[in-house]
Formats: sequence, C-alpha cells, structure tokens
Amino acid sequence: MSLMLRHQRMQTEQAADAGRPASGGAVAIGGVSAGAIGQQQLAALLTHALEEDLKRLREIKSIERKIEVKRELLIPKYRDYVVRLMAAGKRHDILEYYLVWLLDAGNIETALALGFTLVERGVGLPQRFNRDVATFMADTVLEWAEAEYEAGRSPEPYFSRLFNRVDGRVDGRVDGRVDGVEIGPWDLPDPLRAKYYRLRGLLDEKKGDIDMAIARLTRAMELGAKVKTKLAELNKQTGER
Repeated sequence: MSLMLRHQRMQTEQAADAGRPASGGAVAIGGVSAGAIGQQQLAALLTHALEEDLKRLREIKSIERKIEVKRELLIPKYRDYVVRLMAAGKRHDILEYYLVWLLDAGNIETALALGFTLVERGVGLPQRFNRDVATFMADTVLEWAEAEYEAGRSPEPYFSRLFNRVDGRVDGRVDGRVDGVEIGPWDLPDPLRAKYYRLRGLLDEKKGDIDMAIARLTRAMELGAKVKTKLAELNKQTGER
C-alpha cells in the first residue's frame, strides 16, 4: 500500500478517533505504566519490548500486514512512551523506529512533528536504514508528494513544510531560529534537493506564479534535474507577456 493511500486511511481513522473518549491512562509495557517507573527502568523495558516487536515484524512476510501491525498495534502501544521521552529530552531507539512506523502507516503530520525535533536534536536512524533522519523523511515525503501531484491532488501542507527545510526557510525566514534552535538548509544529497526544487517549481507554475516557477526550476537544473524543456516552455511564456 502506497504512502498516499496509507495517509488517506490515517486521515479517516483520525477523524473517527476525534469522536472517541480518551483512554485516560498510559499504555503499559510489561504490566507497568509509563507514569509508574523511572527513566532507567523505562529504557530497559522499552529496549526489551522493542526487540520483541522488531523480531515479530521480521517474521511477517507481507508488507501490507507489517504496515497493519505498525498502525494498529505498535503505534498505539508506544505512543505515550514516545511522548514521555520527547518531553524529557531523552534518547532511545524507539523514537527513530516510531518515526519510521508513522511514515509507513501514512501518519505524515505526526511524523513530521517528531522528525523535525529529532533532526534538531541530532538524533539518527538505526544503522540498518543507511540514511539520516532528514534524508529519510525528505525522500519518503517527496515520493508521496510526487504521486499526489501526478494524480492531480495537492501535496500541501506537508510538501511545503519539507521544502522549507530543504530551502532553509522556516515560517518565511532564512536560517531562522525555532524554539531556540538554529534552522538552516538541511544537508541532503543534491539529486534529492533537485527533485524538491523541481516539484516546487511545478507547483508554482500550477498556481500561476511563472517567475517563481522559473527560479525554482533553474535551481533544480543547477542541482542536476532534467527540466530544460519545461524551463524553455516557461521562459517562452514570459517572453510573450
């Protein structure tokens, strides 16, 4: 199941959840609630539980079934613990795996909120992913955004939130500070950055901002994107004004 379809399903489930009463307590691991244990005990319990759940996921052959387990079992199971760790500024492998599970399940909004904080804190992904958090998020969301664009749907607001990190803009500022943290352009591979500028340019064209589209597509071409034909087309339009 694509990220696009998973995101649409997640939106439906979140709308349904909005009408349900809160559970009123933390999910328990090993019969102990998050509020009843200290940080060291929590870390030990989480490590054991995570190892067991990752083993379980490895034993599942169906990708669709893996996503279902992540969405319906693992994300709810670890939600309160992730909130507690983030609030305390603590690090644990569950944070990175939780981010991956959120994106796999199509919960883009929550994934971005978590992922941006992990990037700002310098937290990495588990070694087996061979990418850092910023690259993983940017790559995954771009794939979804391109599919949305090709299907005639808007990838906003999520695409712009990632593009602002690629471009170094946050809330309209360049190299600004958010919650005391300096935000500059993310250090991403040039081919990935090129794809972001390309799609940003195409979205600018779609909303009628041809000059901005040309600027974005020119930047995409500088980074290696094959947009020469589209640029020529847009430059011709400006010459005919």
